[in-house]
Amino acid sequence: LPITESAGVGAFASVPITLSDGRLYGTLCAGSHTAQPSLDYRDLQFLRVFARIVADQIEHAQQEHRAHALALQAAATGTLLAALGARDGYTVEHSQAVLDLAVRVADQLGLDEPAVDQVRQAALLHDIGKIAIPDAVLNKAGPLTPEDWEVMHTHPILSEEIAVAAGGMEGLAPVLRAEHERWDGGGYPDGLAGEQIPVASRITFVCDAYHAMTSDRPYRSALSPDVAREQIAAGAGTQFCPSSARALLDVLADG
Repeated sequence: LPITESAGVGAFASVPITLSDGRLYGTLCAGSHTAQPSLDYRDLQFLRVFARIVADQIEHAQQEHRAHALALQAAATGTLLAALGARDGYTVEHSQAVLDLAVRVADQLGLDEPAVDQVRQAALLHDIGKIAIPDAVLNKAGPLTPEDWEVMHTHPILSEEIAVAAGGMEGLAPVLRAEHERWDGGGYPDGLAGEQIPVASRITFVCDAYHAMTSDRPYRSALSPDVAREQIAAGAGTQFCPSSARALLDVLADG
């Protein structure tokens, strides 16, 4: 071919590098400036075996990287939750309850394991920015004023900043920032809507809302589970991601 002549390629063979889950990582190519008339099917089979060895090494390296990243996340998460617990015991208990619900919702939606991991981290740390909220607002006994709410609405931004600063959780930062965005675009801090909102944020938001509704707070009594479920259903497609809201209602119906 003209292109192979101009490139000085006399012989060439290429096989796919396919990972164990079927994903195509790339190709393994072998070339020669001189023609190789003896190149045959046996040589191609050798290249395929070699490509399998390369794929195994790639997956091993990816697994080591993932394990290291998870270890860093676990250490950072434990430290941050301990700090938050020292400020506000309710928030830590609330985060654990949201985590339990959110993981079940993620499973109900059929998310893969990496996505479920992100949901798990987002649910556990969605309120971590409250570490930086003043006690006068965070632990206020009565209803919050508009000025108080303005301060409280900064906590997703603070959560994002803390995740970036903690190290090992940079990928989680935008998920934490978007945890109070509404499906219809009426949330905060950025007014994201619909599919613009990360899936983990959408799942955490609806589980967060349900647990908050069904929990006693100093300034209001808890709603009954039935009433809270009605409010989740009413908010599906406006306040909440409709698929996440339906999955939560299915999880609650299953007990």
